[in-house]
Amino acid sequence: MKRILFEGNGITLEVLITDLISIQDKRLMIFKSNSRGVLKVFSSGDLLSDAVLENNSIELLIDNVDEIELLFNSPAMEFRKKLKLPSPKRLELHLLMFSHSDLGYTAPLSKVEELQYQYTSTALNFYEKSLKYSEASRFRWNVETTWALNCFAERANRSELAKFTDLAKKGEFGIGAIYLHHYTDRTPFEELYHSLNPLRRLIKKGIEPKSAFLSDVPGCSEGFLELLAAHGVENLFMSINNFVAPFLEFTHLKTPFWWKLKSGRRILTWFTHDPKYAYIEGYKFFDKDYKTLKESILNKYEELSELSYEFPLYPIPMAIDNMPPVFKPVELIDRWNKEWKNPIVKTSVIDDFFKALRRELETTRIDSTKGNFNGWWTSNVLAYPRENRLSTISFAQLHEASALDSFSGSFIENAINDEFIRLSGFDEHSGGGGLYLSKDPEDILKAVSEGYGWVVKTHKHSSEILKALRENIFGIGNKLVVFNPVAMERNTLASFETDEIRGKRVKLIDLSTGESMPILCYNDLVIFETGTIESFGYKCYSLEIESEAEMPKWHSGSITLENDYYRIEFDEYGNIRSLIDTQTRKELVLNERSLGKFLVARQAINPADNLVNAINHDELYTGKSSSKLVEPYLPVKCHWKMIKGTAGTLVIFEPESPFIKPFVKAYLIPKNLKEIRIHLRINYVYDIGPSDFMYLEMPFNLDRPKAFYKSPGEISEITEQIPGSALDAITTVGGIELKTKEQSIQIGLCGINLVDFGEPSPLTFKKEINVSGELFLRLFNTNLQNRFASPYFNGEPIEFDVLLTTGGKLSRVEKDALFPLTAFKASPKANTNCFLECRGLENSEFLFIESEKGKLNFAIKETAGEKREIFIKNPRTNTVFKRIIKPFEFFKGSVENEPYKS
Repeated sequence: MKRILFEGNGITLEVLITDLISIQDKRLMIFKSNSRGVLKVFSSGDLLSDAVLENNSIELLIDNVDEIELLFNSPAMEFRKKLKLPSPKRLELHLLMFSHSDLGYTAPLSKVEELQYQYTSTALNFYEKSLKYSEASRFRWNVETTWALNCFAERANRSELAKFTDLAKKGEFGIGAIYLHHYTDRTPFEELYHSLNPLRRLIKKGIEPKSAFLSDVPGCSEGFLELLAAHGVENLFMSINNFVAPFLEFTHLKTPFWWKLKSGRRILTWFTHDPKYAYIEGYKFFDKDYKTLKESILNKYEELSELSYEFPLYPIPMAIDNMPPVFKPVELIDRWNKEWKNPIVKTSVIDDFFKALRRELETTRIDSTKGNFNGWWTSNVLAYPRENRLSTISFAQLHEASALDSFSGSFIENAINDEFIRLSGFDEHSGGGGLYLSKDPEDILKAVSEGYGWVVKTHKHSSEILKALRENIFGIGNKLVVFNPVAMERNTLASFETDEIRGKRVKLIDLSTGESMPILCYNDLVIFETGTIESFGYKCYSLEIESEAEMPKWHSGSITLENDYYRIEFDEYGNIRSLIDTQTRKELVLNERSLGKFLVARQAINPADNLVNAINHDELYTGKSSSKLVEPYLPVKCHWKMIKGTAGTLVIFEPESPFIKPFVKAYLIPKNLKEIRIHLRINYVYDIGPSDFMYLEMPFNLDRPKAFYKSPGEISEITEQIPGSALDAITTVGGIELKTKEQSIQIGLCGINLVDFGEPSPLTFKKEINVSGELFLRLFNTNLQNRFASPYFNGEPIEFDVLLTTGGKLSRVEKDALFPLTAFKASPKANTNCFLECRGLENSEFLFIESEKGKLNFAIKETAGEKREIFIKNPRTNTVFKRIIKPFEFFKGSVENEPYKS
C-alpha cells in the first residue's frame, strides 16, 4: 500500500496504490480529488483507464504493471506524472472462527455448557452447508478449549461425535490444547498437569493438537508452557483483552516471537495487534457486507504497513464470549476469492495457520524472549478468600488421594482426575463462573452458585474419595494414623479433631516405640508431635483419655512467653511486639512495629473512562474510598487465654468487648520445634469499601534482605518479565524466605492470597528489599468480595494460617503449610511403613500420573533452578529410579509396583 498526494493551485489529487489484485490481474487504485477533473492512466503510452472525478473518490482497476503515467485535467490545473508502482504485498488472511469460553460474564455456567455444545453442533451443520462453496471458504471451526469440547462430547449423539472426530483428524476442525484459560500463577503445577487429561485422551485417539489459544486473560507462566511443550504443543495464539489489560502499551516484542523455555524448548507465539478487539477482530471484517469487508482489508493493509509486518500471511480471530458461529464469512470469502487473487482470504484452523507460519520462518528470523508473562487479573478470583482456601485444601486432599490410589493399583484414578479437572475450572480467568455481570439478582445467584459450586463439589468429593482410600488401604479401626503425602521426610505437628476429648486430659502413644508423644488439646482438637515420618510413610498412635481437664480462663493485658527458641511479647491488641531468637539473641520485629496487625489500605479509584491506564491500579472496578490511606483495622483491645501442653503453648486473643468480636488470633508455639503458627479467623468485615484491601503486617528486623519464595507460578521483577506483561507481578505464594548474610526467616502461608513487599499496594515484588523485611500479607480485597459473595459461604468466617520459623528450609515450611498432617482412625497391620522412599526432591513438585499395569508412574518438576541427583525406591519391589535432574526440568519416570494390601 502506498499513498501519494499531488497539490497545486489549491487542487489536490490523492492516489492510493493498494495491494489488491483482481482475478484478471488488475490492481485496485483509489483516486480522490477536491476538484472536478478528468483522470487518465497510461502504461507505455497505452491508455489503461480514464474517469471523471467530481470532488469525490473513485476506484479503478489498473493493469498490474511496474510503471504508470497519470494525466489529470481540471479547470485550475493540468499535470502529467510518472509513477513507479511498488510490488504488491502478497498476503493470505487466515480467518480463525471460534467461540471464546468465558465462564463468568455472559451467562451462568450451565447455560454456557449448553451453548458450547450447540455451537459446535451448529458448526458441523455449517460445514456440510459450505461444501458447495470453494475450498478456501469452507466453514472451518475451532473449539477454543478442551472444556468446550467436553461440553459438546457429553451432549452429542453418535453421529455428531463421529463427524466431529473425522473433521478433527482431517484438520477441517481445530482444537485448542488447554482446558480453560487458567490463572497459571494461582494453579499448582500438578493441577495444571491433570487439566491436560482431555488433551492426552485426544492424543490417544489420534488427534494431536499442536496449538493453544490464550484468550482474554493476561498472564501465562513458563511452567505451564513447559507442560504444554512436553505434550507436543508447539504454538500459542494470544488474543489478550488489551483495552483493560494493555499488553500492547508496554511491549517492544513483534508478533510472532519465539518464547524460549528453561528446558531449551520453545513455543512459537502470536499475539493480536488490535488494541481493543483482540479475539473479536474478525467481526469487523466478516459480520457485515462485502463493502465493509473490502474497507476492512484495506485498513488492515495500511496497519500492517505501519507495523512493518513482513510475513505473507496474517490471522484474524473471530470470536466473542460464548457467541454462536456465523455462516456469513463463508459467503463473503467465497465471493472475495472469485474477484481477487491478492490477498487470498481463507478460513483456517489454528494448527494450519501455524504450519504455514512455520514454513515462512524457515527463511526469516524473528524476536525471541525468555521469562514469565505475569498476570494481574488473578486478583479477580483471589478476591474470594474462603473459596481460595477451599481450593487449596481440596488440592492437598486430591494430591494425597492420587498418591494412595497409585500405591494401591489406581482403581479410582479417573474419579481423582475428574476432581482435579473440576478444581482447575475454579482456578480459571473468570473465577470459575462467579463473576457474572447482570442486573438480575436471581441470575447472579445462579451464576455464583454454579461457578463456586465447582470448588464446593470438589472439596466434598475429594474428602469422600480420600476417606474411602484411607479405609481401603489402612482399614477401619481405632488407631490414629498419620500419613505423610509428600516426597520429603517430615518431623512436624499433626492434628486430630474429635469431640471425644472435649474437656478431657488425654495422652498419645506412638505404637511403634511405645513412647508417649508431646500433645496439646483445645476443645475438639488434638495437636501432637509425630516424630520423623519418611516420605510417603505413615505412623500409628493410640489416643487414651485420662481425666477431666481444667478449663482455661480469660486474662487482660500484655503477655510474655519463652521457650528454648524464642522470647515472645504480645501487646494488648493481640500482636507480637517483640520476638527474640534466644539462640542468636536477635530481635526479629522491626523497631516500633508489631507482627500480626490487621491493616486496611484505602486505594485510589481506577477511572472507568481511563481503562487503558488500568494496569497502574490494583483494582478493576470503581468505588468510593479514601486515596492512599493505610490504617489499622479495628484496633480494639483483646483479652487472652492460654492452653499449655507437652507439645507447646496455645494463646488465643479476641476482642474483650462482648459486643465486638470481628476476629480471633491464635498463636501456637511448639515446645520442640523452632516455629510459631498463627491462625487468623475473621468473623465479619466492617467498614471495608469496594476498592479497599486488608493486610496482615509482618515487619521483620532484617537489613536489606533478599526474598525467595515457593509458588505455583514464578514471581519476577518487571525487568525480568516479558515486556508488557504488567507493571507488577501478582501471584499466590505458598512460602517466603527473607534472607541476609547473618540470618533468615521462613514463612509458610495457607489461605493468604497475595504478598506485598515494602508497602501495601501497588504490588511490586523485589528480590532485594531496600530498607527492611517488610511483608504485607494480603488477606482480601472487597472489590468483588462485596458484590458477589458466594452463597455457600455467605456469613461464614474467613480463616488464614501463617507458619513462621527461623530454623528450617523454605521447601519444608511451604509443604507444612500446604499439606498439613492430619490424623485419621484406622487399623493397619504395621504400626509404621513407607510406600515410597524419595531423596533429593525437596525443591520439586512430585505428582502421580496415569496408571500402567505393574508400574507406579510419576512426574517431577524441578522448581528451584538447581541441578541435583534424585533417588526413588519402591520398598515392596526394591526397584530404584535414579537420575540427575536439571534446573526447572519436567520429566516422567516409573518403578515397578505391587498394589498395596493392608
